[in-house]
Parts: sequence; structure tokens; C-alpha cells
Amino acid sequence: ATIYPFAWYFWSGEDSVFDIKDLSGIRFCPNLKSFSVISMIEVVDLRTLAPLTKLEELSINVPTQNTEALLDLPALKKAGRFSGDPAAATVLETLEKRGVQVY
Repeated sequence: ATIYPFAWYFWSGEDSVFDIKDLSGIRFCPNLKSFSVISMIEVVDLRTLAPLTKLEELSINVPTQNTEALLDLPALKKAGRFSGDPAAATVLETLEKRGVQVY
């Protein structure tokens, strides 16, 4: 939370002004190696991460959709905290078999 005063010094943290609606712009970060979401977005569509071919570590602690898109991330080494998608368990099991550390 230490970064928020740089954008809006008197922000109280009590409203949704900094909430993210979607991650579509993440495609402009093709060299991203680690990505973590803990709040401020209602749901993460994991298909939006497909262009991140160098992504090695991923932690999503909010509801997710399209967990099968994780199978298309060739550099993935660590992944965890996925919820809200019934297919998540099967996908994470497949990733584990590929050598991805799942937590």
C-alpha cells in the first residue's frame, strides 16, 4: 500500500478507485517473469496471460477463470492459489506432472 500515495496522496483505501477491471493490458509486458494478484480485481481470466511466454511464477489469490490457459505458459515453474474454476484441480495436477511446483 506504500505506492498509493504517489498516485493520490490522500486516498483512504476505502473505495474502488484503484481496482482493476481486467488484465488485457498485461500483454504489453512480454518479459514479465513473476506475477501475483491478491486483491483489487474481482476475477482473473487466465487467458489474458497467454502472451507472457517468459512467465515463471504465478500466484492468483482471487477467483479465476479459464485455468486451462496455464497449460500454454511454457516457462511456468511455480503456480498456486487458484479458486473459482472447477477445472483448476485437473490443470494443476497436469502442471505438477510437467514439473511445475504447485502450491
